[in-house]
Parts: sequence; structure tokens; C-alpha cells
Amino acid sequence: MVLTAGIIRVLERHEICKEIEEGVYLHNIERLFAEEESSIYRHFELTTNIMYLQQEIQKNFLDNEKLITNEWKLLKDITNQSSTSINPRNFLAHCGFEKNITEVKKSDNGDIIIRYTSYYKEPAEEKEKENEYNSLEKIFKEKIVQGVLLKYREMD
Repeated sequence: MVLTAGIIRVLERHEICKEIEEGVYLHNIERLFAEEESSIYRHFELTTNIMYLQQEIQKNFLDNEKLITNEWKLLKDITNQSSTSINPRNFLAHCGFEKNITEVKKSDNGDIIIRYTSYYKEPAEEKEKENEYNSLEKIFKEKIVQGVLLKYREMD
């Protein structure tokens, strides 16, 4: 909790989310987190995260830049991922870029913008019935946080 609060304060100080309301520019994520010497991760001694983030940015966004248009698309549709179920492990393992909830588009000037979707429909084959989420907060609480907590409990 304290680490998260510290990261939030650093993000607020750098005003990362104030430029646009619809998402975050990829170049800001690169500048603030993925640059070796100036990464915010260094403040928290999370330097291995720099390399992981660089790899995820390259694989998800830069390698697929020609497929990113000026309309919002889920990352799974750009990277040809077949799974339609949110995997809490993937949220952590892929630096927050869980492909079923991460959306991407290009701005009018060609910059890549990233955001989390506010709508997710869980496929019926994954559970007994479909569940629909129309709030990122609900998605995060029910899918990501619970899944991560279960993984940590399994490791004990």
C-alpha cells in the first residue's frame, strides 16, 4: 500500500495523466518509466521493471504500430491474441498491459495513446454464465486483484 501511494505521488508530481483525458501517451510512459537513467522505477529500486517494460512496449506497441489506427482497439485485437478472458497473471507479467482490457489508438498527430477499457464482457465458456463489467474499477477489483491475491496465497 505504501509503495503504491508513493508511485501515485510521483505520477502526480510529473503530471503524467494531465495532458489528455482519454488516456496516456506512450511516449510519456517511455520517458518516465522505460528510460534507463531517468526511470521512476529507480526511485523505488525496481530497476528490473525497466527492462520488462521496454520489452512490453516494443512487443505490444512498436512492433504493431502499423496496425494501430485512430480508433480505439483492444490490444488483443492488434496482437492477435486468442484468449478473451482476463488473466490476473498477465496483468502483472506484462507490465499492466493485459490485452483484454488495454486499449490503444493513434492521436491525430500520430502519437500512440493507451487506456484501460471501461467495458468487458466475460465469455460464457469461461464461467457458467456471462458477466459484464462497465467500470474499470469493477474489472480491476473482481478480476485482477482477486486473481493476484489467490496466486500469492497459493505460493505460501
